[in-house]
Amino acid sequence: MDKNYFTKRRNYQKYPESIKKAVVQEYESSDCSQAYLSRKYGIGSRTIILHWLKKYGNNRYLSIPEQPQKSQPAMAEDTPEIRALKARIKQLERELEDSKLLAEAYSLMITTAEEQLKIPIRKKFNTK
Repeated sequence: MDKNYFTKRRNYQKYPESIKKAVVQEYESSDCSQAYLSRKYGIGSRTIILHWLKKYGNNRYLSIPEQPQKSQPAMAEDTPEIRALKARIKQLERELEDSKLLAEAYSLMITTAEEQLKIPIRKKFNTK
């Protein structure tokens, strides 16, 4: 590797203002891609076109297109039916908690009985 490799300055190609503005005009007025325009005009990279668009363009390509905002559905008011459903949900949640506690109590009772009486109460599923 040449020892002056890192100290050498690259030769950048300078493009006339007319070419820059023509490329920007064509990009904004047609559906051409930056890659197509860089090939058509012999421009080194698409990033150069991007810089030209920032400098000479109307910047509409830089912003995110606005999407129509979806209207929020009106919040349902607390009708008697909704209040009744909420109360039913709370009741079912309490019943579920009670049944979980009952199942845990039964399991603890069986475990204690097995330890104290030294007899197997739970069914062993892997036996023949």
